[in-house]
Amino acid sequence: MKNVFFIWLFFICSFSSFAQFNHQLSVQTGIYNNQVSIFTSLEGAASYEHQNSFSLGIGYQYNFNNRLSLKSSINWQSSQLTSNNISSTGSQIQQDIALATLNIPILVSYNFNRFFFIDAGPVIHFETENEPENYIDSQNGIGFSLGAGIQYSFSGFSLFAKPNLQILSVLAVAAENHHDKLFSAGFVFGLGYNF
Repeated sequence: MKNVFFIWLFFICSFSSFAQFNHQLSVQTGIYNNQVSIFTSLEGAASYEHQNSFSLGIGYQYNFNNRLSLKSSINWQSSQLTSNNISSTGSQIQQDIALATLNIPILVSYNFNRFFFIDAGPVIHFETENEPENYIDSQNGIGFSLGAGIQYSFSGFSLFAKPNLQILSVLAVAAENHHDKLFSAGFVFGLGYNF
């Protein structure tokens, strides 16, 4: 019984070890390096080269306590890719692709201390652009995001930066055999207002 009390006391102390606000509104931007994956090696399938990608968004965070938070945001992500393929005559075909999605991550975040955190969770996403039409499989569905970063709070505001990994269409709407999945690795930066 004494051990249970000390474990409980340890968790209470760790959750209340630094000051916090309950809510945060933020603006954020990200830069990414993208790849298209199908998790299967297909002979004759197109390969994709990253050109550029960025995101813009607004976010909300609810702090349950000093350690645990729930984060969500609405992010518009634009990606430019080049597809390399071989035609039936053996000539190489290159195609520029413009892909844009509206991503809504729902992340659980854990703060190790005042400065370092990790977050992870599902990403609901909707395709807003896929030109030329459906060159890459539709990117509507549910994906996954994982990030770890640093934050610094001052005078009711917070700056944060994190490396982020994200994969879209893990569960795709209208999935096809060997469905294309957009994998993004990059950095997200933001400024939040705490209240």
